[in-house]
Amino acid sequence: MMKVDRVAKAIDQAIADLTVERDGLAQRLTDVTSRAAIVAGNGADDYLTREKAVSDRLSELDTEVKNAQSRLDHLTYNISQFEYLRDELRSRLSDAGGSAARDDGPNMREPAVAS
Repeated sequence: MMKVDRVAKAIDQAIADLTVERDGLAQRLTDVTSRAAIVAGNGADDYLTREKAVSDRLSELDTEVKNAQSRLDHLTYNISQFEYLRDELRSRLSDAGGSAARDDGPNMREPAVAS
């Protein structure tokens, strides 16, 4: 059972690390979005008189936002997959006293594979 606990703790640590990264990135994304809103202005026709340097900066900020959102989506997906893996590990291998609870037993079954 100690091996299962070590694996579960490693998964928990991975989830914690990914969550910290996701939350930090989300905060930075909020900051970039705010900066872009300030640079863009709030007039309906600001884009007509915008200098090229401002347009270029807005384009850079747009790229940063898209990249950050893509990374956030990836982190969120990975967190959910690790949570699923952790839950499956605990539900399949934590049956105290059962053959599945032993780390070294040959009775452990391979997961079913969909055909």
